[in-house]
Amino acid sequence: MIYTRWMVLLIFLTGCSSQQSLRRDVLLATPIGTKLVDVLNFCKNAKIDCRPNYQAGYLNQDAGSVVGVKSVYGILKRQDLYLVHLSSEVNWGFDKDGKLIDVWVWNTADSL
Repeated sequence: MIYTRWMVLLIFLTGCSSQQSLRRDVLLATPIGTKLVDVLNFCKNAKIDCRPNYQAGYLNQDAGSVVGVKSVYGILKRQDLYLVHLSSEVNWGFDKDGKLIDVWVWNTADSL
């Protein structure tokens, strides 16, 4: 059973885009300075499940710091394989004027 989980995880990580390439793609579509409303429109047009937070930035767990004073969270990809839940998620951080200041993408794998 443990062997199966690790194989599924290995297949996911080697078959999916890296966090860096996903971040690059997101920034090409929503460059630094993009307005929050335009990011929400991008999510809608790209059929990405996104949720805005007008009261708080997002926590960049790699850096351990909060980015921005507003944010949008989106799920780029979600997949359940056997007993493993895999996802690629994105967070956009905005300044007080609602302009994009940074993007953070991460891939996760959790047991179901």
